[in-house]
Amino acid sequence: MKKVFISFILLSISTVVFAQNVDNQVLKQTILYEDYGNYLQNSLYEGKYILRWNKAYFPIKVYVEPALDVPVYYSDSFLKALKIWQNNLGKIAVFKLVTESEGADISVFLVNKDNSMPQNCINGNTEIACVEPVIKKQKLKKMYIKMYKKDNENKFYSPNLVLNTAVHELGHALGIMGHSNDPNSIMFNAKISQLEQMQPIINTEDITTLKLLYMTQPDITNNDKNKEKRNIDADTMFSTLSEKHDSVVLNAINEARVLKEDSSAFLRLAYIYQGMHDYDDMLKYLKLAKENAKTQEELYNAYIGFSSYYTDKDNTVKAVWYLVRAHLSKNKKLVFMVE
Repeated sequence: MKKVFISFILLSISTVVFAQNVDNQVLKQTILYEDYGNYLQNSLYEGKYILRWNKAYFPIKVYVEPALDVPVYYSDSFLKALKIWQNNLGKIAVFKLVTESEGADISVFLVNKDNSMPQNCINGNTEIACVEPVIKKQKLKKMYIKMYKKDNENKFYSPNLVLNTAVHELGHALGIMGHSNDPNSIMFNAKISQLEQMQPIINTEDITTLKLLYMTQPDITNNDKNKEKRNIDADTMFSTLSEKHDSVVLNAINEARVLKEDSSAFLRLAYIYQGMHDYDDMLKYLKLAKENAKTQEELYNAYIGFSSYYTDKDNTVKAVWYLVRAHLSKNKKLVFMVE
């Protein structure tokens, strides 16, 4: 009887392990064969941990402090930002507004300038807002979003800046612990002046990054991580993305060779090399993209690429200059400026 019982236990364990392996393989194939542009590698907490909310305990409860001594668009912007994320994410993440901070997963507070931002802010720009994760014993207890009420000149921020900031910070609070490399992404680490001019649009890479994040077994989450089903372990996820990345690079190189004078093909290669932090090759293919631009749109995209390059190189003057060139290139005549 003992042998039968032991055999049954071993069979049960083997069945669970087999099922997990099958799940991993199915998810791996999904990642390989779908078109996933993402910045998951940039999204790790402290550069190494998957931190996110537990899907088994959705909805994510969100509290937004009412606007009392600030314009009403402050709190309204966070409510609108929440809807923007929900409309784009579908079932990837589900939210619920609550009326009290106690018990909320994400709490939004508006603070005065005399309150310095916490030391453990996970985003780089603390001039206007900050996301503070509260972690105890490898458990995610809460996310605080804190935003200043006024700027350094004691003026209220503009409605567009508040909305874009709200969308950006909620992206962090969902688990994106870093930034996109794409200057057109709302999750790009933009300067305040850039952020104010942006549109509160969540792009495909933002959505895909969160989709992959919530497919991956978390290291830090708000409850029992084993309650979730159909996750892929982080090692398999990153090895699969690496495998796909190698394939994408090879395909892009072959495409550029075949098309030869196609600006878009060169630009795709430039962004791929940016993702690899190979800035010499990025610059090489940006130049080829510009030289082969035949339309206003292609020239515009090439200049945006240069702006992204110089942003990564911390050359703000050139980054802004190429952004200006990009907008000038959208005039009726192509504007080819001297390099």
